[in-house]
Amino acid sequence: MPFENKFSRNQAGSSREIGMSDCVAQAIRYRTGGFIETKGRTEIFAGIFATGEIPRATAYEDTGGAFFLDAAGTRPDPLTDDQALVIDLGRSVVLLLGCAHSGVVNTLDHVRHLTGGKPVRAVIGGLHLGSASEERIQQTIARLRDAQLEILAPAHCTGWTAPAKLWQAFPEIIRSASVGTVFEFKRD
Repeated sequence: MPFENKFSRNQAGSSREIGMSDCVAQAIRYRTGGFIETKGRTEIFAGIFATGEIPRATAYEDTGGAFFLDAAGTRPDPLTDDQALVIDLGRSVVLLLGCAHSGVVNTLDHVRHLTGGKPVRAVIGGLHLGSASEERIQQTIARLRDAQLEILAPAHCTGWTAPAKLWQAFPEIIRSASVGTVFEFKRD
């Protein structure tokens, strides 16, 4: 449902549209000749694939906000269309997140399942922890520590509190990930 209306509501109860704009949707349809919707692992190029829908197994991860399919906020959006991009480097993989609405831990677990247990070398992108509780942040840090990443680069929707805690927890591996940042990886 990529072209479906999507809304976010704030604590005051007002909503704003956050879905794809009509002009972007038209450009995608026009320029690509169509849109392929996938729910499972989908190879995009050799060694690069989209995860498909990510199972939600952790009790502490949620979508990270109040998301709806209507402006009135009567139809919750479960964000089942949340996916991530995986770059296979051979013996390890790099994980690129959009907003990780399924949870970064759920995403890591799903990627390990899809790759037969290959280690995730880097996690780059939005972790959607802006409204996360202290408990969720601490559980996420523990699971990221278990992952033994080489690079952790939280981006746009990670919030303010979580990145500060991530910088404290992972000073050796954390990197900035703003527009224009370049990461280079060699096949292993």
